[in-house]
Amino acid sequence: MGPKIRAIAWLFGITAPNSLADPRLEALRLLVIALRRRDRYPEAEVTAALARGFSKVQIDWLSRSLEN
Repeated sequence: MGPKIRAIAWLFGITAPNSLADPRLEALRLLVIALRRRDRYPEAEVTAALARGFSKVQIDWLSRSLEN
């Protein structure tokens, strides 16, 4: 990355999106984002959340709570 691009990125606050350090919290974050975008049951995010230790009941509760 050249100095002009670095300066523009610094000036406008352009940075790469950061993921959370905790993989469990990152899975939760991605699930919430998908649910808020009205993706009724995002398969990839649900699978990741289940793999990180969230239960089906927790995911269903979260989905219902974000419907409003």
